[in-house]
Amino acid sequence: MEVSVIKSLVEEFLEKLLINIDTLEILNESDDVYFLKIKTSESSLFIGHSWKNLEDIRNILKNILSKKFDKNIVLHLEVNDYISKKDDR
Repeated sequence: MEVSVIKSLVEEFLEKLLINIDTLEILNESDDVYFLKIKTSESSLFIGHSWKNLEDIRNILKNILSKKFDKNIVLHLEVNDYISKKDDR
């Protein structure tokens, strides 16, 4: 149930930011911990300089979801495998 609600809220939020996404995958890693994997052609807009936008968007989404579910939600956000590629380098 939560995953479908999270997906809907994330899609709505990104739509309002005018960020088009190709795919959105949400994995429930453990209780209240979710991994959002996004594919988009607008990754530079999404990630921003020194991945500042990515971190800001993750924090906003985390706060929205925590308020919605009335509990602390932990989000890991990956856009076009940016963070995993950065870690590999």
